[in-house]
Amino acid sequence: MRLLVCLALCLAVSPAWAKKSGKKARAGARPAKAATAVSPKKEITLYQRLGGASALTAIVDQFVANCAGDPRVASFFTSTAADAARMTRFKKNLTDQLCEATGGPCKYSGKDMKNAHDTMKISNEQFDAVSEDLTAALTQFRVGTREQAEVMKFVSSLRPKIVTVNS
Repeated sequence: MRLLVCLALCLAVSPAWAKKSGKKARAGARPAKAATAVSPKKEITLYQRLGGASALTAIVDQFVANCAGDPRVASFFTSTAADAARMTRFKKNLTDQLCEATGGPCKYSGKDMKNAHDTMKISNEQFDAVSEDLTAALTQFRVGTREQAEVMKFVSSLRPKIVTVNS
């Protein structure tokens, strides 16, 4: 009971309470400090750290060129490379997927990874080769080690959906 009485007395003489209640604060009392909203520091997304849309487009272009020139996986890209419209759509899907995965504004609207790769019979070695081709593209564009690791973590998460052949 004493605690409630003390609390009531403290509130009664508080300048902030007095101001809210329309009463005058007592002479010499300091005004209560206004609560300042502390906005949390906004984390810069991986998408932004990579350089945004134009950087992702350049990385994807180089990545696709690396894959097409890689004898370990080039055969997977032959029919796509032969059709300009299909290649454009393929690169856009890759860019959108990477954009979305890195916190960018894009929305990937292509097939899910399991259905897109189900009939391709991709092995772990081929998945690793494509991962190396992407790493080479990231390195060529001087993407930092931290950012490369984050991109490759996403790519690695796709392995169970893409690899269908034990090797």
